[in-house]
Amino acid sequence: MTLPSAEQPNGLRPAPRAAFVFLGAAMIVLQRIAVPVGGEQGMPAGPLLIAVVLLLLFATGRVQVDWRFLVGLLLFVAYGTCLALVWNSSITSVFLVSTIWFPIIFLCGYEAGRQFFHGILLSTLLACVLAVFQSALSAATGTLFDPIGATVPDQFLVAGFNSNYEVVWGSGWFKANGVFFLEPSMLSIFCALGILALLTHTVDMRAPMWLAMGALVIGLVSTVAISGLVILPALIAAIIRARRLLVTLCVSAIVVPLLLLLPQADAFFARSVATEGTSNDARLLRPYTILFPAVADSSPIIGFGPGSARRYVQATFTDWQSDVATPTLAKVAFEYGWIGLAILATATLALWIRSGLRWEMKLGLMIALLVPTDGLTSAVLAPAVILTLAAPLSNPSQVTTGPRLSGRPRLAADTRAMTAPAEQTQSRWQAPTAT
Repeated sequence: MTLPSAEQPNGLRPAPRAAFVFLGAAMIVLQRIAVPVGGEQGMPAGPLLIAVVLLLLFATGRVQVDWRFLVGLLLFVAYGTCLALVWNSSITSVFLVSTIWFPIIFLCGYEAGRQFFHGILLSTLLACVLAVFQSALSAATGTLFDPIGATVPDQFLVAGFNSNYEVVWGSGWFKANGVFFLEPSMLSIFCALGILALLTHTVDMRAPMWLAMGALVIGLVSTVAISGLVILPALIAAIIRARRLLVTLCVSAIVVPLLLLLPQADAFFARSVATEGTSNDARLLRPYTILFPAVADSSPIIGFGPGSARRYVQATFTDWQSDVATPTLAKVAFEYGWIGLAILATATLALWIRSGLRWEMKLGLMIALLVPTDGLTSAVLAPAVILTLAAPLSNPSQVTTGPRLSGRPRLAADTRAMTAPAEQTQSRWQAPTAT
Protein backbone atom coordinates (compact mmCIF):
# COMPACT_ATOMS: atom_id res chain seq x y z
CA MET A 1 0.00 0.00 0.00
CA THR A 2 1.33 3.43 -0.94
CA LEU A 3 0.46 6.10 1.58
CA PRO A 4 -0.34 9.62 0.32
CA SER A 5 2.72 11.86 0.24
CA ALA A 6 3.10 15.42 1.47
CA GLU A 7 4.60 16.16 -1.90
CA GLN A 8 1.51 14.89 -3.73
CA PRO A 9 -1.67 16.11 -1.95
CA ASN A 10 -4.87 14.85 -3.53
CA GLY A 11 -2.97 12.91 -6.18
CA LEU A 12 -1.43 16.01 -7.75
CA ARG A 13 1.97 15.98 -9.36
CA PRO A 14 4.23 18.06 -7.11
CA ALA A 15 4.80 21.61 -8.28
CA PRO A 16 8.52 22.39 -8.69
CA ARG A 17 9.97 23.96 -5.56
CA ALA A 18 11.61 26.60 -7.73
CA ALA A 19 8.20 27.76 -9.02
CA PHE A 20 7.03 29.18 -5.69
CA VAL A 21 10.48 30.42 -4.66
CA PHE A 22 10.59 32.26 -7.99
CA LEU A 23 7.12 33.73 -7.48
CA GLY A 24 8.00 35.04 -4.03
CA ALA A 25 11.27 36.57 -5.20
CA ALA A 26 9.75 38.02 -8.38
CA MET A 27 6.82 39.58 -6.52
CA ILE A 28 9.29 41.61 -4.43
CA VAL A 29 11.64 42.54 -7.27
CA LEU A 30 8.84 43.52 -9.71
CA GLN A 31 6.53 45.35 -7.29
CA ARG A 32 7.31 48.79 -8.75
CA ILE A 33 6.71 47.61 -12.33
CA ALA A 34 3.30 48.14 -13.94
CA VAL A 35 1.71 46.75 -17.09
CA PRO A 36 -0.23 49.42 -19.02
CA VAL A 37 -3.84 48.24 -19.38
CA GLY A 38 -5.47 51.47 -20.45
CA GLY A 39 -5.98 54.70 -18.58
CA GLU A 40 -3.34 56.49 -16.58
CA GLN A 41 -2.71 53.79 -13.98
CA GLY A 42 -1.16 50.48 -15.00
CA MET A 43 -1.73 47.09 -13.41
CA PRO A 44 1.03 45.93 -11.01
CA ALA A 45 3.09 43.21 -12.66
CA GLY A 46 3.36 41.00 -9.57
CA PRO A 47 -0.28 39.88 -9.27
CA LEU A 48 -0.51 39.32 -13.02
CA LEU A 49 2.61 37.11 -12.99
CA ILE A 50 1.29 35.15 -10.00
CA ALA A 51 -2.07 34.61 -11.72
CA VAL A 52 -0.44 33.40 -14.95
CA VAL A 53 1.92 30.97 -13.18
CA LEU A 54 -0.85 29.55 -10.97
CA LEU A 55 -3.10 29.02 -13.98
CA LEU A 56 -0.26 27.19 -15.76
CA LEU A 57 0.31 25.01 -12.70
CA PHE A 58 -3.42 24.29 -12.54
CA ALA A 59 -3.53 23.38 -16.23
CA THR A 60 -0.68 20.90 -15.72
CA GLY A 61 -2.24 19.34 -12.62
CA ARG A 62 0.20 20.83 -10.10
CA VAL A 63 -2.33 22.82 -8.00
CA GLN A 64 -6.06 22.61 -7.32
CA VAL A 65 -8.89 25.11 -7.34
CA ASP A 66 -11.05 25.21 -4.23
CA TRP A 67 -14.57 25.71 -5.54
CA ARG A 68 -15.72 27.40 -2.33
CA PHE A 69 -13.17 30.18 -2.67
CA LEU A 70 -13.84 30.41 -6.39
CA VAL A 71 -17.54 30.92 -5.77
CA GLY A 72 -16.77 33.46 -3.03
CA LEU A 73 -14.45 35.43 -5.31
CA LEU A 74 -17.03 35.46 -8.11
CA LEU A 75 -19.71 36.64 -5.68
CA PHE A 76 -17.41 39.43 -4.49
CA VAL A 77 -16.75 40.51 -8.10
CA ALA A 78 -20.48 40.53 -8.82
CA TYR A 79 -21.21 42.44 -5.60
CA GLY A 80 -18.47 45.00 -6.25
CA THR A 81 -19.57 45.48 -9.84
CA CYS A 82 -23.15 46.11 -8.75
CA LEU A 83 -21.96 48.67 -6.21
CA ALA A 84 -19.85 50.37 -8.87
CA LEU A 85 -22.86 50.61 -11.19
CA VAL A 86 -25.21 51.83 -8.43
CA TRP A 87 -22.84 54.52 -7.15
CA ASN A 88 -21.23 55.27 -10.53
CA SER A 89 -17.87 54.21 -9.07
CA SER A 90 -14.76 52.65 -10.56
CA ILE A 91 -15.09 49.10 -11.89
CA THR A 92 -11.30 49.14 -12.36
CA SER A 93 -10.97 49.07 -8.59
CA VAL A 94 -13.02 45.86 -8.43
CA PHE A 95 -10.86 44.26 -11.14
CA LEU A 96 -7.66 45.24 -9.32
CA VAL A 97 -8.81 43.85 -5.95
CA SER A 98 -10.09 40.60 -7.50
CA THR A 99 -6.78 40.10 -9.34
CA ILE A 100 -4.80 40.71 -6.15
CA TRP A 101 -6.92 38.19 -4.22
CA PHE A 102 -7.08 35.69 -7.10
CA PRO A 103 -4.50 33.29 -5.50
CA ILE A 104 -6.90 32.58 -2.63
CA ILE A 105 -8.85 30.11 -4.81
CA PHE A 106 -5.88 27.73 -5.18
CA LEU A 107 -4.74 24.80 -3.03
CA CYS A 108 -1.01 24.75 -3.63
CA GLY A 109 0.37 21.98 -1.42
CA TYR A 110 1.97 21.72 1.98
CA GLU A 111 5.36 23.33 1.37
CA ALA A 112 4.24 25.92 -1.19
CA GLY A 113 3.70 28.64 1.39
CA ARG A 114 7.11 28.15 2.95
CA GLN A 115 8.77 28.06 -0.46
CA PHE A 116 6.95 31.22 -1.51
CA PHE A 117 8.07 33.11 1.59
CA HIS A 118 11.58 31.74 1.13
CA GLY A 119 11.66 33.60 -2.19
CA ILE A 120 10.29 36.73 -0.49
CA LEU A 121 13.00 36.52 2.17
CA LEU A 122 15.80 36.11 -0.36
CA SER A 123 14.72 39.23 -2.25
CA THR A 124 14.19 41.15 0.99
CA LEU A 125 17.71 40.32 2.17
CA LEU A 126 19.09 41.62 -1.12
CA ALA A 127 16.98 44.74 -0.70
CA CYS A 128 18.41 45.22 2.82
CA VAL A 129 21.95 45.24 1.42
CA LEU A 130 20.91 47.76 -1.21
CA ALA A 131 19.09 49.82 1.45
CA VAL A 132 22.25 50.15 3.53
CA PHE A 133 24.13 51.31 0.41
CA GLN A 134 21.32 53.73 -0.47
CA SER A 135 21.22 55.22 3.03
CA ALA A 136 24.99 55.64 3.30
CA LEU A 137 25.27 57.18 -0.18
CA SER A 138 22.34 59.52 0.45
CA ALA A 139 23.73 60.69 3.79
CA ALA A 140 27.12 61.35 2.18
CA THR A 141 26.09 62.89 -1.15
CA GLY A 142 22.44 63.92 -0.82
CA THR A 143 21.36 61.71 -3.74
CA LEU A 144 19.33 58.50 -3.77
CA PHE A 145 20.52 55.46 -5.70
CA ASP A 146 17.36 54.47 -7.61
CA PRO A 147 18.13 52.71 -10.91
CA ILE A 148 14.51 51.60 -11.39
CA GLY A 149 13.09 55.11 -11.08
CA ALA A 150 15.87 56.51 -13.26
CA THR A 151 15.62 54.03 -16.14
CA VAL A 152 12.05 52.66 -16.29
CA PRO A 153 9.53 54.91 -18.16
CA ASP A 154 6.76 56.37 -16.02
CA GLN A 155 4.01 54.41 -17.78
CA PHE A 156 5.68 51.19 -16.61
CA LEU A 157 5.93 52.27 -12.96
CA VAL A 158 3.23 51.73 -10.35
CA ALA A 159 1.81 55.17 -9.59
CA GLY A 160 0.70 56.68 -6.29
CA PHE A 161 3.65 55.72 -4.07
CA ASN A 162 6.49 57.74 -2.56
CA SER A 163 9.37 55.52 -3.58
CA ASN A 164 11.87 58.21 -2.69
CA TYR A 165 11.40 60.96 -0.15
CA GLU A 166 13.53 62.66 2.43
CA VAL A 167 13.84 61.86 6.12
CA VAL A 168 13.56 65.57 6.85
CA TRP A 169 12.09 67.80 4.16
CA GLY A 170 14.85 69.72 2.36
CA SER A 171 17.69 67.80 4.02
CA GLY A 172 18.78 65.86 0.94
CA TRP A 173 18.91 62.71 3.08
CA PHE A 174 16.54 60.10 1.64
CA LYS A 175 14.87 57.10 3.20
CA ALA A 176 16.06 53.80 1.75
CA ASN A 177 13.57 51.63 -0.14
CA GLY A 178 15.99 48.85 -1.06
CA VAL A 179 15.58 49.78 -4.75
CA PHE A 180 12.79 47.21 -5.28
CA PHE A 181 10.18 48.32 -2.75
CA LEU A 182 7.38 50.74 -3.51
CA GLU A 183 8.09 52.67 -0.32
CA PRO A 184 10.51 52.47 2.61
CA SER A 185 7.54 51.57 4.82
CA MET A 186 6.92 48.45 2.73
CA LEU A 187 10.54 47.33 3.16
CA SER A 188 10.18 47.94 6.89
CA ILE A 189 7.17 45.60 7.10
CA PHE A 190 8.85 42.82 5.13
CA CYS A 191 12.02 43.08 7.23
CA ALA A 192 9.88 42.52 10.34
CA LEU A 193 8.06 39.61 8.67
CA GLY A 194 11.40 38.12 7.65
CA ILE A 195 12.63 38.23 11.24
CA LEU A 196 9.39 36.57 12.34
CA ALA A 197 9.75 33.85 9.68
CA LEU A 198 13.24 33.01 10.96
CA LEU A 199 12.11 32.94 14.59
CA THR A 200 9.20 30.61 13.80
CA HIS A 201 11.25 28.46 11.37
CA THR A 202 8.78 29.19 8.60
CA VAL A 203 11.93 29.53 6.50
CA ASP A 204 15.24 27.88 7.32
CA MET A 205 18.17 29.64 5.70
CA ARG A 206 21.44 27.96 4.81
CA ALA A 207 23.24 31.08 5.98
CA PRO A 208 23.73 31.53 9.75
CA MET A 209 20.53 32.75 11.37
CA TRP A 210 22.28 35.60 13.19
CA LEU A 211 23.65 36.92 9.89
CA ALA A 212 20.22 37.00 8.24
CA MET A 213 18.67 38.53 11.38
CA GLY A 214 21.35 41.23 11.48
CA ALA A 215 20.83 42.11 7.82
CA LEU A 216 17.07 42.42 8.34
CA VAL A 217 17.43 44.60 11.44
CA ILE A 218 19.93 46.94 9.77
CA GLY A 219 17.77 47.06 6.66
CA LEU A 220 14.73 47.95 8.75
CA VAL A 221 16.59 50.76 10.50
CA SER A 222 17.92 52.05 7.15
CA THR A 223 14.37 52.68 5.98
CA VAL A 224 13.75 55.15 8.84
CA ALA A 225 10.16 53.86 8.63
CA ILE A 226 8.36 52.38 11.63
CA SER A 227 5.68 50.41 9.77
CA GLY A 228 7.47 47.18 10.69
CA LEU A 229 6.84 47.84 14.37
CA VAL A 230 3.18 46.86 13.92
CA ILE A 231 4.45 43.24 13.75
CA LEU A 232 5.92 43.61 17.25
CA PRO A 233 3.17 41.62 19.10
CA ALA A 234 3.83 38.58 16.92
CA LEU A 235 7.60 38.99 17.29
CA ILE A 236 7.35 39.14 21.09
CA ALA A 237 5.14 36.02 21.13
CA ALA A 238 7.62 34.15 18.91
CA ILE A 239 10.57 35.16 21.10
CA ILE A 240 8.80 34.04 24.28
CA ARG A 241 7.77 30.72 22.75
CA ALA A 242 11.31 30.09 21.53
CA ARG A 243 12.52 30.75 25.10
CA ARG A 244 14.92 33.37 23.83
CA LEU A 245 13.61 36.30 25.82
CA LEU A 246 16.69 36.61 28.04
CA VAL A 247 19.05 36.22 25.08
CA THR A 248 17.08 38.82 23.12
CA LEU A 249 17.20 41.29 25.99
CA CYS A 250 20.96 40.83 26.42
CA VAL A 251 21.65 41.21 22.71
CA SER A 252 19.36 44.24 22.50
CA ALA A 253 21.18 45.86 25.43
CA ILE A 254 24.39 45.64 23.41
CA VAL A 255 23.09 46.28 19.87
CA VAL A 256 20.63 49.13 20.49
CA PRO A 257 23.20 51.56 21.95
CA LEU A 258 25.49 50.82 19.00
CA LEU A 259 22.66 51.43 16.54
CA LEU A 260 21.86 54.73 18.22
CA LEU A 261 25.27 55.97 17.12
CA LEU A 262 23.94 55.93 13.54
CA PRO A 263 21.90 58.93 12.36
CA GLN A 264 19.45 56.53 10.67
CA ALA A 265 18.68 54.82 13.98
CA ASP A 266 18.29 58.14 15.76
CA ALA A 267 15.77 59.28 13.16
CA PHE A 268 14.04 55.87 13.25
CA PHE A 269 13.44 55.95 17.01
CA ALA A 270 12.40 59.60 16.85
CA ARG A 271 9.74 58.77 14.25
CA SER A 272 8.51 55.81 16.28
CA VAL A 273 7.05 58.21 18.87
CA ALA A 274 5.95 60.94 16.45
CA THR A 275 2.38 61.01 15.14
CA GLU A 276 0.82 64.37 14.33
CA GLY A 277 2.04 65.85 11.08
CA THR A 278 3.83 62.67 9.97
CA SER A 279 3.01 59.77 7.68
CA ASN A 280 2.50 57.64 10.80
CA ASP A 281 -0.59 59.70 11.49
CA ALA A 282 -1.78 59.22 7.91
CA ARG A 283 -1.16 55.47 7.89
CA LEU A 284 -2.05 54.25 11.36
CA LEU A 285 -4.43 56.79 12.89
CA ARG A 286 -6.28 58.93 10.38
CA PRO A 287 -7.71 56.06 8.30
CA TYR A 288 -9.72 55.18 11.40
CA THR A 289 -10.36 58.62 12.88
CA ILE A 290 -11.60 59.92 9.52
CA LEU A 291 -13.47 57.03 7.94
CA PHE A 292 -14.86 55.06 10.89
CA PRO A 293 -16.92 58.02 12.23
CA ALA A 294 -18.41 58.41 8.75
CA VAL A 295 -19.23 54.70 8.66
CA ALA A 296 -20.71 54.81 12.17
CA ASP A 297 -22.93 57.77 11.25
CA SER A 298 -24.26 56.24 8.04
CA SER A 299 -24.15 52.50 8.94
CA PRO A 300 -23.86 51.42 5.28
CA ILE A 301 -25.03 47.86 4.78
CA ILE A 302 -23.83 47.81 1.19
CA GLY A 303 -21.27 50.63 1.29
CA PHE A 304 -20.72 53.64 -0.96
CA GLY A 305 -18.98 51.86 -3.82
CA PRO A 306 -15.39 51.12 -4.91
CA GLY A 307 -13.10 54.14 -4.75
CA SER A 308 -15.51 56.22 -2.65
CA ALA A 309 -13.25 56.28 0.44
CA ARG A 310 -10.46 58.09 -1.37
CA ARG A 311 -12.87 60.56 -2.94
CA TYR A 312 -14.38 61.28 0.49
CA VAL A 313 -10.99 61.83 2.10
CA GLN A 314 -9.72 64.04 -0.72
CA ALA A 315 -12.89 66.11 -0.62
CA THR A 316 -12.62 66.53 3.16
CA PHE A 317 -8.88 67.10 3.51
CA THR A 318 -6.60 68.84 1.04
CA ASP A 319 -3.16 68.17 2.57
CA TRP A 320 -0.67 65.67 1.14
CA GLN A 321 -1.36 63.02 3.77
CA SER A 322 -4.91 62.40 2.53
CA ASP A 323 -3.47 60.49 -0.42
CA VAL A 324 -2.41 57.52 1.72
CA ALA A 325 -5.18 57.39 4.31
CA THR A 326 -7.64 54.94 2.78
CA PRO A 327 -6.85 51.25 2.03
CA THR A 328 -7.53 49.68 5.46
CA LEU A 329 -10.37 47.99 7.28
CA ALA A 330 -12.01 51.41 7.31
CA LYS A 331 -11.86 51.50 3.52
CA VAL A 332 -13.64 48.14 3.22
CA ALA A 333 -16.35 49.24 5.67
CA PHE A 334 -16.83 52.54 3.83
CA GLU A 335 -16.80 51.20 0.27
CA TYR A 336 -18.33 47.72 0.65
CA GLY A 337 -20.30 48.09 3.89
CA TRP A 338 -21.03 45.41 6.44
CA ILE A 339 -21.47 42.86 3.67
CA GLY A 340 -17.95 43.57 2.48
CA LEU A 341 -16.60 43.24 6.01
CA ALA A 342 -18.36 39.88 6.36
CA ILE A 343 -16.77 38.64 3.13
CA LEU A 344 -13.37 39.84 4.33
CA ALA A 345 -13.81 38.21 7.75
CA THR A 346 -14.74 34.88 6.12
CA ALA A 347 -11.74 34.98 3.79
CA THR A 348 -9.19 35.89 6.46
CA LEU A 349 -10.58 33.32 8.92
CA ALA A 350 -10.33 30.63 6.25
CA LEU A 351 -6.73 31.63 5.51
CA TRP A 352 -5.88 31.26 9.20
CA ILE A 353 -7.61 27.89 9.63
CA ARG A 354 -6.30 26.13 6.53
CA SER A 355 -2.64 27.04 7.10
CA GLY A 356 -0.29 24.74 8.97
CA LEU A 357 2.14 27.50 9.98
CA ARG A 358 2.76 28.44 13.59
CA TRP A 359 0.20 30.84 15.01
CA GLU A 360 2.81 33.55 15.65
CA MET A 361 3.64 33.69 11.94
CA LYS A 362 -0.03 33.71 11.04
CA LEU A 363 -0.63 36.53 13.52
CA GLY A 364 2.16 38.62 12.00
CA LEU A 365 0.83 38.09 8.48
CA MET A 366 -2.70 39.03 9.53
CA ILE A 367 -1.43 42.20 11.23
CA ALA A 368 0.43 43.13 8.04
CA LEU A 369 -2.72 42.50 6.01
CA LEU A 370 -5.24 44.31 8.21
CA VAL A 371 -3.48 47.07 10.15
CA PRO A 372 -1.18 49.20 7.93
CA THR A 373 -2.36 51.34 5.08
CA ASP A 374 -2.53 49.46 1.75
CA GLY A 375 -2.60 46.02 3.34
CA LEU A 376 -5.93 44.72 2.06
CA THR A 377 -5.57 46.14 -1.43
CA SER A 378 -1.79 45.99 -1.69
CA ALA A 379 -0.47 44.19 -4.76
CA VAL A 380 2.44 43.05 -2.56
CA LEU A 381 1.14 42.45 0.97
CA ALA A 382 -2.11 40.69 0.05
CA PRO A 383 -0.55 38.07 -2.30
CA ALA A 384 2.28 37.57 0.20
CA VAL A 385 -0.19 36.72 2.96
CA ILE A 386 -2.49 34.62 0.78
CA LEU A 387 0.21 32.43 -0.75
CA THR A 388 2.24 32.05 2.44
CA LEU A 389 -0.93 30.68 4.08
CA ALA A 390 -1.68 28.51 1.06
CA ALA A 391 -1.38 25.04 2.60
CA PRO A 392 -4.84 23.39 2.76
CA LEU A 393 -4.10 20.98 5.65
CA SER A 394 -1.37 20.56 8.24
CA ASN A 395 -1.45 16.73 8.29
CA PRO A 396 -0.56 15.25 4.90
CA SER A 397 -1.38 11.70 6.03
CA GLN A 398 -5.08 12.56 6.06
CA VAL A 399 -5.27 13.49 2.38
CA THR A 400 -6.27 11.13 -0.38
CA THR A 401 -6.88 11.56 -4.07
CA GLY A 402 -9.69 13.79 -5.25
CA PRO A 403 -10.90 15.83 -8.21
CA ARG A 404 -8.81 18.68 -9.52
CA LEU A 405 -11.62 21.13 -8.85
CA SER A 406 -12.45 20.40 -5.25
CA GLY A 407 -13.49 21.71 -1.89
CA ARG A 408 -11.86 20.45 1.28
CA PRO A 409 -9.72 17.39 0.40
CA ARG A 410 -11.48 14.16 1.28
CA LEU A 411 -10.18 12.20 4.26
CA ALA A 412 -8.60 8.84 3.69
CA ALA A 413 -10.87 5.86 4.00
CA ASP A 414 -8.91 4.33 6.86
CA THR A 415 -7.10 7.02 8.85
CA ARG A 416 -6.22 4.56 11.60
CA ALA A 417 -4.14 2.47 9.20
CA MET A 418 -2.22 5.55 8.13
CA THR A 419 -1.45 6.74 11.65
CA ALA A 420 -0.78 3.32 13.17
CA PRO A 421 2.74 2.22 14.09
CA ALA A 422 4.79 0.90 11.19
CA GLU A 423 4.78 -2.72 12.43
CA GLN A 424 0.98 -2.80 12.77
CA THR A 425 0.49 -1.25 9.35
CA GLN A 426 2.84 -3.74 7.74
CA SER A 427 1.27 -6.75 9.42
CA ARG A 428 -2.18 -5.64 8.35
CA TRP A 429 -1.31 -5.32 4.67
CA GLN A 430 1.19 -8.13 4.17
CA ALA A 431 0.04 -11.20 2.24
CA PRO A 432 -0.96 -14.26 4.31
CA THR A 433 1.69 -16.92 4.58
CA ALA A 434 0.97 -20.56 3.75
CA THR A 435 0.66 -22.98 6.65
